Amino acid sequence: MGESYAAIAAKHGKEVSSTNITERFRTCFDAAPRLAFPGATEDTVAALERDWWKNLVAKVFEPWSPFDGFDAYFAELFAYFAEPDAWTLYPEVLETLAALNERGLILDVISNFDSRLVRILDGLGAGAQFENIFVSSRVGYTKPDERIFNAALSCHGLAPRTGASRR
Repeated sequence: MGESYAAIAAKHGKEVSSTNITERFRTCFDAAPRLAFPGATEDTVAALERDWWKNLVAKVFEPWSPFDGFDAYFAELFAYFAEPDAWTLYPEVLETLAALNERGLILDVISNFDSRLVRILDGLGAGAQFENIFVSSRVGYTKPDERIFNAALSCHGLAPRTGASRR
């Protein structure tokens, strides 16, 4: 992540080390409001997601301001991380997902990411392995809030178990 942020920033005239960006990103991400928009309408979520990320990335770059090319930088960065090529699956993922599907398990994704995840997973060849992809920005709740898990359970007509023990 830091390497991508730094390489794209350099194209826009801002030289910052990937290590510094990674450290700053972790700090800013942990302090950011959750990526969830309870009550948002379907037609507003994409803009809310983009604004959320733009605010976060602006915070990341505050120590190195001014960043005159920030708007163009952010546009390129946001588009870059929407592309499957920006991401890598572990080698065994597709085989493992296929094996789990063959066993008849229900496979969903529950993520604190945004709507770009659907395209990313499809582009990586994994999207078809999941029945549903629940992203916090659209569900309105982030993990570990039980409501995002309950949304997935409800979709399958399942109820959460209470008092379950591990064996």
